[in-house]
Amino acid sequence: MSDSEEPRDKVVLVCVPHVVHGDYFEPGIHNVIKAAIPPRASRLVVHRSIAPRRKTIDDHPYVAGADCHGRLLLYASQGPEPEPPVLDAFDTRPLSVHHGFPKAYFICDTRTHRSTRLPDHPGNAGLIGISRESFFVADLQPTIGADHAALLLYCSVSEGWSEWDLNYPPVHRPWGANGAVVYQKRIWWVDLSYGLLACDLSAAYSELRFVPLPEGSELPPGTADLLGK
Repeated sequence: MSDSEEPRDKVVLVCVPHVVHGDYFEPGIHNVIKAAIPPRASRLVVHRSIAPRRKTIDDHPYVAGADCHGRLLLYASQGPEPEPPVLDAFDTRPLSVHHGFPKAYFICDTRTHRSTRLPDHPGNAGLIGISRESFFVADLQPTIGADHAALLLYCSVSEGWSEWDLNYPPVHRPWGANGAVVYQKRIWWVDLSYGLLACDLSAAYSELRFVPLPEGSELPPGTADLLGK
């Protein structure tokens, strides 16, 4: 940050949004932020038309990414409410069970309060803000047992997905997909049992770089309850 730049305010955002019914929003408004001063947490509010299914322990909407231009990448499964309705404590991240219903990604612009559904291609994705007007969504899909992975890249300018073929350093190890973090145009995919994969999307030739966990920290693939360890 240069001397002339103002320090940016920090906020704490709840990963699971609040979902509302009916005429909660005025026409043309798709989302709002219920702001709170840290250490209290702010929360995204969206309409049930975006996240129609009732929250359960293994199926709930989730903020999968954010950028510095006020955009949030929201993940939500689509389909009717479960029968019977279940209200329960739930994990802080989406699990792998979605009851056969399609999954969807939305870009929630908190400046304009508009939400846009991306063309279907759910997966292990992160949001990269390029400017106030443009962004990428990067979805990593490793090929288990091979030394390469597919990077699916959505561009807001072209409004479509492209596919890059990248190296995959773990090779025979399946990827845990515990989330993605973006810092300075570099996206980091996280496997809490094994390490991180990084890709610099601004480089002329992009490849995946593997950063292992500290020695002695590696766990078997598929280890449950990683957030509690």
